[in-house]
Amino acid sequence: MNYSFFLRKPKSESETLILFSCFFNEEKKKFVYSTKKTILPKHWDFKNKCPNKRGKLVSPDQKQITKCLNDFATEFQKIRSRSELGEQNFDSLILKEHFD
Repeated sequence: MNYSFFLRKPKSESETLILFSCFFNEEKKKFVYSTKKTILPKHWDFKNKCPNKRGKLVSPDQKQITKCLNDFATEFQKIRSRSELGEQNFDSLILKEHFD
């Protein structure tokens, strides 16, 4: 199962929320969760789905935002790994509870 990050309003002129998403095949459900971080779309790398890391269009909060996104990715991987080991189920409710 893959996950990704995307912008709530990618064509906005002002800051917009960064959202985490993944798809649960068994539930046939797309899971979307707010990271509670915002960024200007011009500071977002749409190809790599993360903040720009170089050049003129780097957010002043780029390191803080990247750390937050990495934390979400790490927690996602941790929960998914536990389910693969049979320690717990892995569904959208479990993930939401963990992220909350």
